[in-house]
Amino acid sequence: MNIDKLITKIEVSTQELDSNTEPGFCCGIVQNGELVYSINQGLANMESDTPLTNESLFYLASESKQFTAACILNLVNDGQIILDQDIRDLVGETKKLTKKITLQNLLNHTSGIPDYLDYIFYQIGRHDHDYFDNKGILELIGKFDFLEFSPGEKFDYSNTNYILLMTVVQNVTGLSPAQYAKEKIFTPVGMHATLFDDDRYKIIKNRVYSYTPATEKNDGYRLELKNSCTVGDGGVLSSIHDLVLWEANIHNNQHLPDPVISGLFHTTSLNNGLVNYYANGTEISSPKDKIKYSFHGGGFEGFTTNIFRVHDENISVIYLSNNPAVDLNKLGPKWALDFGI
Repeated sequence: MNIDKLITKIEVSTQELDSNTEPGFCCGIVQNGELVYSINQGLANMESDTPLTNESLFYLASESKQFTAACILNLVNDGQIILDQDIRDLVGETKKLTKKITLQNLLNHTSGIPDYLDYIFYQIGRHDHDYFDNKGILELIGKFDFLEFSPGEKFDYSNTNYILLMTVVQNVTGLSPAQYAKEKIFTPVGMHATLFDDDRYKIIKNRVYSYTPATEKNDGYRLELKNSCTVGDGGVLSSIHDLVLWEANIHNNQHLPDPVISGLFHTTSLNNGLVNYYANGTEISSPKDKIKYSFHGGGFEGFTTNIFRVHDENISVIYLSNNPAVDLNKLGPKWALDFGI
């Protein structure tokens, strides 16, 4: 991977951003466990003119799913659950579903359970910014008595899967998902500022706020209201600083059980025998690709994120944004690969 070329493309693609007046982004490139490049442009908080730094805590959106998967894989490693277990035996709200759905089906989005976002955003009388959390989503899941397809039949991304996985963590351990992730995943890696944000009223130092461009008369930006507080499908707050530690551990694991890290990249086959290249909380390359890579993106409520890895070269690219106007994900989920070759 040509890191110099990648850096040039990142800087050219965002050169029109005014770092002193606009929200922006942070980007870091990790090679052999070290941060070899970082750039912070724009504001974490437009009201206080607080600049973005490597310590700024972004909402990771679906990038959080790898940490949910790590929690589940850690429980498997400890012998508390197995991946072939039926979710109906672990989460009471799924009792109406008529077919066996395994934890593995949830991890790689082959469950057939509908995505809850398709339902709450179209409820009559509901506003886009009405508050919702895991409790409310579980109540909605409890009404599901159908599947969109048979488990294992195909891949279909559903945020419901990862709400259920974090419910398993809570039901099995008796701990909140945030507490379990802190004790078993974040603290061992040294990610002391990273957390699952499960309390909408909590004051969190270095929190980044997100914005959307105002549509009327090109009048600057508007604060994006983050009224969701789900954990599992999203929910993690983290920084370039802490994610560098995570990526160093991804490439050269020294802090977590080996089955937890290797399990993130373990693929399974669909019912028809074809490999599903969404592994456990991350997407991976196929044997046809000339470079072995993995990635996952996230986007919600004004935040966009992406972590892209080239495994044979021990390189990771971390991109975090609170400004949709500089969303590199719009260039495609594998933009770092396209830029870096």
